[in-house]
Amino acid sequence: METCIVRGGNKLEGEVEISGSKNTALCLIAACLSIKKKTRFHRIPHLSDIHNFLNILKYLHVSFDFDEDGTLTLDPTQIKITDLIMDEVRNFRASYYLIGALLKEAGTLRIAYPGGCSFDYRPIDIHLQFFKDMGVSVSEEKNILQFKRIQEKVKKEITLKNISFGATVNAILFCMKSKEEIQLNNVSPECEIDFLIQYLNKAGANIEKKKNSIYIHPVKEYHETTFTNMFDRMETGTFAFLGGALGSLRLKGVDKRYVASLERALFMSGAQHYFAEDTLVVRHSKEQHSVIMETGIYPLFPTDLQPILTAYLLSIPRIHVIRENIYQERFSHVEELKKMGAMITRERDTLLINGIFTLHSAEMMAKDLRCGAALLLAGLLVPEESQIHHAEVLKRGYERIYEKLHLIGADVGVKKC
Repeated sequence: METCIVRGGNKLEGEVEISGSKNTALCLIAACLSIKKKTRFHRIPHLSDIHNFLNILKYLHVSFDFDEDGTLTLDPTQIKITDLIMDEVRNFRASYYLIGALLKEAGTLRIAYPGGCSFDYRPIDIHLQFFKDMGVSVSEEKNILQFKRIQEKVKKEITLKNISFGATVNAILFCMKSKEEIQLNNVSPECEIDFLIQYLNKAGANIEKKKNSIYIHPVKEYHETTFTNMFDRMETGTFAFLGGALGSLRLKGVDKRYVASLERALFMSGAQHYFAEDTLVVRHSKEQHSVIMETGIYPLFPTDLQPILTAYLLSIPRIHVIRENIYQERFSHVEELKKMGAMITRERDTLLINGIFTLHSAEMMAKDLRCGAALLLAGLLVPEESQIHHAEVLKRGYERIYEKLHLIGADVGVKKC
């Protein structure tokens, strides 16, 4: 357990190197297992979820080398598929990618039920229904999932029950070695999926994405390759809101094409911002406005940034409204922010935020990754010392978070509990 000590009130200035995307990196690692070809990935962030995933690879006899600069070399050519009933699987949600990556070849697989942030009960029923539609027997006993392929004939067209990022990844990984063309409908439109497809195609796959469908064409062989991960959109949004609230930040390594909804939120709030090549510059402005925002499926505003946006809006003395359309229980940050004097009213899936009230220091609990980031931003708004317990969750999604904050002038520290 870690506690983050925050002493806010400082003006934040400087440049932040945005890390590679956590969500894409986890997909890429799983995809490499599926094609069983050595790959060198660049821009892989050093996060607890990534290291957790790599620890699981040891059980599968996958060799790897992970440099400090973010270069990850994976060699799955000697992979040995085994039961995955271990804490590393239970501790983070993306472990379910192992089902799609391994089941096609293994035929049977036993795996612990995936864990992850506890802000909402998030069943994986969309994943399980997909596997059932593909002729897989699925059973569960004592939080252990068992899969067994019982049907060799492959369905040529599958429509996912609901749009799901994780289920789309699992479907791609399971279908990519099919001997027949498969069409996946109602797939996730997120740009991280596009990068996964780019990697697979570079390694020899033949996959097309058109509107809300993905077409997977059969190929005979995959090959070794190198691939560079995309930037992390959620880290970008977190530091962008810090810049808008507390100073002037240059966020390096950002692709303008993928942050339109973030730019819209900054524009609505009055924060100054512009792009200079691959750098997003965000500055605090005295011209501040009310914000009305709702989360949605990409390219709409991401649910992962909703808690951080909530904290950011507490720095703007106006009335704001946020509607959560993805996870209607993703409000674990609200009660914690209220400990700082935040005036936030929740009505079902909607938050009414009164930024006029002055915040004060408090002792809080980071109940999940993005809740922790929201509390950190709020703590930096207050000159007195605040404490955020269970702060180790920040390392699940923010690489070298304290080092980056120190470089831009934030007074933060961490102590073990």
